Amino acid sequence: SYMNLATYAMPHLEATGGSIGVVTSSAALFPVNAGQGYSASKHALQGFFHSMRLDLRMQNSNISISIVPLGLFGTDSGVKYLHYFPSLAQLIIGEPANAAFAIARATTLHIREYGYPFWSSKGVEFMYMLIPSIMDEISVRSP
Repeated sequence: SYMNLATYAMPHLEATGGSIGVVTSSAALFPVNAGQGYSASKHALQGFFHSMRLDLRMQNSNISISIVPLGLFGTDSGVKYLHYFPSLAQLIIGEPANAAFAIARATTLHIREYGYPFWSSKGVEFMYMLIPSIMDEISVRSP
């Protein structure tokens, strides 16, 4: 698992000033319908690494942790999710080929958290904080 691997690699990462890139899902940022287990596991993953980051900071460690929640992509499941909102598809669906670049960029530049594509990860998280009831209704109406 991510957690076991990161813990095991700590001595090497500390010696080399390494970085940890955590790839997760936008399901960790806001609730998704019919995805309780999936969403819970992504919340746990983010919680673990956010806490690890604080622990490392308290130890004056030079290890950086970048968390990259991925949003919707132009895959069958991503397109299906936006079936009821086709006008949003161009705005929030990312290109699968750009995901690897986003992960590498965030980890290499030591960016704390980098959502890709922005509007279906961090943008939706922000909207959920502002108007949670409306965002819940949108999720309920999505397939």
